[in-house]
Amino acid sequence: VSAVDRGEVEAGVVPIENSTEGAVGATQEALITSQVTICGEIYLPIRHALLSKTKSGPIRVLYSHPQALAQCRHWLAMHLGETKLVEVASTAEGARRASVEKGAAALASPWAAQIYRLQVRQRDVQDRPGNCTRFYLLGHEGARATGKDKTSLLFTLPHRAGALHKALGVLAAKGLNLLKVESRPAPGKPWEYVFFVDVRGHVDRVDFRRALLQLEKQTQDLRILGSYPEER
Repeated sequence: VSAVDRGEVEAGVVPIENSTEGAVGATQEALITSQVTICGEIYLPIRHALLSKTKSGPIRVLYSHPQALAQCRHWLAMHLGETKLVEVASTAEGARRASVEKGAAALASPWAAQIYRLQVRQRDVQDRPGNCTRFYLLGHEGARATGKDKTSLLFTLPHRAGALHKALGVLAAKGLNLLKVESRPAPGKPWEYVFFVDVRGHVDRVDFRRALLQLEKQTQDLRILGSYPEER
């Protein structure tokens, strides 16, 4: 997110939500503090594999991204209960470390085994077979309306009774379909929250813009993260 925000790259792909573990908090927090635009979404099935330099032998330490470790927690408890689990920035970084450390392994895509010359010790170690992750495509320009679109918003709320109800009521009154709402602690503000909302429709629609004008009156720090084609 930060690389796109700083202009170091033109576009980026980041995970935002997993069917097993829910929202990816690190991505949400980065979106709060950046000015990037969501211009698309992708849903991909996630299949984790246990990778190491050898097909057998003891595993001293296992590297992977926190989301991958969480998505495989039951399998890990059953098969590698005594192994040290270490969180790293990505599953690819975990595979890289496993390729250079004796007794190390990684949870990553089977494709990573080819890149880092690792052995696949066990495939499909995720706890749920339908494991799927939703990714955002990030850039600086919004996507054009297609007729089947989704808009992501974030906002904070004043501390008064019924504030969230009134805010979401604006969308309902305008006939806009609420797809998702969830909260995240506001960075640097204990016990205050940022709300992430997905609504069906595109910000270029006249009725949508009218709803945003009303929503702005009920919320604080309202931001349009982006309108983009709805994948599902």
